[in-house]
Amino acid sequence: MKHEKTSRSSTLKNTLQLLKLFSAEQPEWGISQLARELGLAKSTVHRMLTTLVSTGFVIKNPETQRYHLSARLLHLGHTVISQHPVYHQAKPVLHKLVRQTGETAHLSILKGVEVIYLYKVECQHPVRLPSYVGLTNPAFCTASGQAILAYHPEKVEQVLTQGLSAYTPHTPATREALMGKLAKVREKGVAISIEELEEGVYSIAAPIWDPNQNKVIAAISIAGPTQRLTAKKLPVLVSYVKQAAKLSGT
Repeated sequence: MKHEKTSRSSTLKNTLQLLKLFSAEQPEWGISQLARELGLAKSTVHRMLTTLVSTGFVIKNPETQRYHLSARLLHLGHTVISQHPVYHQAKPVLHKLVRQTGETAHLSILKGVEVIYLYKVECQHPVRLPSYVGLTNPAFCTASGQAILAYHPEKVEQVLTQGLSAYTPHTPATREALMGKLAKVREKGVAISIEELEEGVYSIAAPIWDPNQNKVIAAISIAGPTQRLTAKKLPVLVSYVKQAAKLSGT
């Protein structure tokens, strides 16, 4: 009986690891690819995929003979996202923020040492940024992440322990640089990231406070190409973002 329980636990763990491999960058996988990535036998991976197909979570592409996630997972993802306390309050605020600023707006939370986007409202500019709900980015070099990290010192230590990678020449890739940026967030109530994660991209974010718990639980941000961000626009954009974050926390 104990062996049977251990086997079931191992199978479940491997299945979840398999599902986590699917991403926007690589939405389709073949059995051999998955087996190599997971370090499992192809027969084992095939059995896992057969179960996932029969339960409707994975679909096999008859042309490529590869597998991709089904739309059924969207329901589960939306259920998880919609349970976050700030989600419903922030949705209309983000739409208004896009109308005010003309830039794409995101609602983000901290997940480990990364930020994950819970909701996105796209701008109408022809030049847009590649982001989507569920996308994760390093917290230390994004405005959303910095807006949350600034008020969670225990998370900052986790980030520093994991190490800071320099994605661009502007990335705050040292302890001193990061701590300086977070101090400014606490001073100004807003985080501004210009080409810290990706060259040519800026973002402005403000923390969302939970008034009941008196702590930062999320962030609202706008993002766009640096060619649209000018010194003249910055104060107005910052004002709109801070106002949106305040409305989302009430």
